[in-house]
Amino acid sequence: MLKKRKRREPCILGFAVPEGGTKLMCCFSAGVNLIEEHLREVRCLRQRLEESIRTNERLRQQLEDKLASSGRDGGAPTNIYIQGLDTVTQLSSEIRVLKEENLSLQSRLQTSTDTNEEVVQLREAVFAARTRLKQAELEAEQWKEELRRLQAHSQDQGLQIHTLRQERQANQDKTNRLQHEMTLLQQQLSESRELIHSLQSELHVYDRVCSSSKANKGYLCEVAGFPVELGELLGEVRSLRAQLQSSVQENSALKQLDLHKQLEQKLGVGSPRAPSLSALTASPQRETFYRRQLLHVCPSLLCVSVCSTDPAPSPPVRDIGLFNCGSPGPPYSDLDDSHSPANADSLDPHSELEGEAPDGSFANRNGRHAIGHVDDFSALQQQVLEGRSLVQRMEATLQACLTPPLLEGKQIEGSDLAVDYGCVKSLLSNTKTLRQILEEAMSLLKMFWRAALPNTDPSIQNLKKEQCLQEEILSLKLRISEQEEVLKGTVQRLRSTSRTKESMEHFIVNQLSRTRDVLKKARTNLEKNELRLSSLSSSPSSPPAAEELGGVARARPPDCGVLMSNGCPGITAAEATRRLATRKRSSHCLL
Repeated sequence: MLKKRKRREPCILGFAVPEGGTKLMCCFSAGVNLIEEHLREVRCLRQRLEESIRTNERLRQQLEDKLASSGRDGGAPTNIYIQGLDTVTQLSSEIRVLKEENLSLQSRLQTSTDTNEEVVQLREAVFAARTRLKQAELEAEQWKEELRRLQAHSQDQGLQIHTLRQERQANQDKTNRLQHEMTLLQQQLSESRELIHSLQSELHVYDRVCSSSKANKGYLCEVAGFPVELGELLGEVRSLRAQLQSSVQENSALKQLDLHKQLEQKLGVGSPRAPSLSALTASPQRETFYRRQLLHVCPSLLCVSVCSTDPAPSPPVRDIGLFNCGSPGPPYSDLDDSHSPANADSLDPHSELEGEAPDGSFANRNGRHAIGHVDDFSALQQQVLEGRSLVQRMEATLQACLTPPLLEGKQIEGSDLAVDYGCVKSLLSNTKTLRQILEEAMSLLKMFWRAALPNTDPSIQNLKKEQCLQEEILSLKLRISEQEEVLKGTVQRLRSTSRTKESMEHFIVNQLSRTRDVLKKARTNLEKNELRLSSLSSSPSSPPAAEELGGVARARPPDCGVLMSNGCPGITAAEATRRLATRKRSSHCLL
């Protein structure tokens, strides 16, 4: 018998074995323990064999001594001899048994040696795997450190890229701003040049008038071509007025941009944008800068207003934007295009007008109404009244300056033609004042914007409500139709599942009926086998035993008797139940 040893935790060459190899190491430790037990048994048997050999030698020596002494004495101690022979026979049998045991132990030792070699090989393999695992762990740690370093480097690179992008965006914005300022300065330069040109032409007209006035006494002269010069002066005034209107349109666009931005912030919806001009997208800092430049560019207008001898006070001048008021037409050709036939549809009051605001906001590009501040409206009304009074004064001045025959269209000789220079000067000042008034009026008109006010007509509101109700009814109908389709699909699925269930029930009933028939047939076969067994057991050689067997067969239930199958020998009930349980387990495994 092998002694049981306490189970120790597997350990190979001083390294703890992981949990995944505990079973393998338990097998190895059990093999090692078994080999050690076998070696100890072999040692014990070898010691016993050596002791028995020594005892046998000692007994043989004693037997030889006794035989020699008995031969000398002449007697024959048969008992001792026979006893010695029995001992030798017993010892030889023991030696034979021990030799056989020794051979078996040697074979077992050989197998255990092979197993030990395999264990040593497995230990070496485990040790090599352990070393490879450690190397892999070290490599994994190195890769992790490298990955962390690369991640930190990538984060630094990302931050640098982000800062560089921000710097590039800032530089691009700065470049765009400087380019825009340069374009604005170029436009102002061109406007200043045009203004200088117009002032030079005006000075030329003044020189001609002054030269003609010096030729006559009392500021009265007889100039044959005065109507022509007066027409030129009026044409110059008209050109200045056109330039004024274009500059006012461009200057008021900036205010309209700010107004639309405020409206978007207040209303919370996207209002129509103001006309997008490349020269109007200046920032507030640029606006203040160009307003300061404006004061240096056109001081001539202020000088003319101050030096005017007209007793009528001029209207107050409002801030009209960034550009100067005396610029000619060519720099504003892009604004003059708004009055062209291509843009006539956008300015036509009857083109695609809308009287309602569908999204709840008032600002609308195609609206029927114009909305503005009350102060702007009152100021515009005041400017219109002042302009009308100024036009009346200019008309009176012209009537006073021109003689009645000239007004009637008659030809007058140059000697009879006399013009008052003071009237012309007052007319010029009134023209400039009128230009300022028109400029202010245009700037005030730009403060208004087109809008679409909500309609309060009850019939239209009822129509809208009916439309909303119809839309809701249509949506409900669509939802009802979708739900009906879903219900139809569900009913069809339920019907198909019910049909499948019925077919499965029929199939199960058929299978159960077949199983019942098979069980009935098996029961009848068992009864027949019991009857056959009882008939075989009731032989004339052993009638009492047959009676006992018949009584036992009658006492047993039908399923606990002895089974006979195809003429095979009888099988006990325990073996039959065991086979039945085995078949059940196999059927469960198959299922």
